[in-house]
Amino acid sequence: MIFIEHKLLYATSCEVPEDEYVLPLGKAEVKRPGKDVTIVANSRMVQFSLAAADRLAAEGIDCEVVDPRTLAPWTRRRS
Repeated sequence: MIFIEHKLLYATSCEVPEDEYVLPLGKAEVKRPGKDVTIVANSRMVQFSLAAADRLAAEGIDCEVVDPRTLAPWTRRRS
């Protein structure tokens, strides 16, 4: 296994579950739902994408942000 992390994320904080938590491999997480455009980003770019989605929302554009979380296996979403 290879674990890759962005060192500029070291200073960030978030909620940490108290119970055991397992990240499902190959399952993306929709960080923000939207219907007009989709941004797929991982690692530090998720934060930038969420900020961009906020700015787009101010202009009336509903932006979805998806974090694949793992790059292999790849999540496929069928329409």
